[in-house]
Amino acid sequence: MVQDQAKAYGQLIARAWSDSDFAAKLKSNPAAALAEAGVPLPEGAKVTSYFAAENEVVVLVPPKPSEELSDETLEAMAGGGTKGTAGTAGTAGCPIGTFGTGGTAGSAG
Repeated sequence: MVQDQAKAYGQLIARAWSDSDFAAKLKSNPAAALAEAGVPLPEGAKVTSYFAAENEVVVLVPPKPSEELSDETLEAMAGGGTKGTAGTAGTAGCPIGTFGTGGTAGSAG
């Protein structure tokens, strides 16, 4: 599931970089753009898009899980794995979420 989410996110970014109309829609109505791209969202979810500037670092901190994390999940997070972050995003029902540098993200618009 995590790999599917990462793939969907990568495809979304690539489309925003290459399709200015889609990027504009992602900026103005991100929920509709995600639906158009086939990304499921939970009912009533607040969707925000942000296009990072060049040389900007964006860190997304997902909501704290309501349940206690297992030792396996904590170990994966501490070791740089994505299980905890994707698990949190999955708990909220939203498959998209990440962090990283915006070195080339500014080129989208």
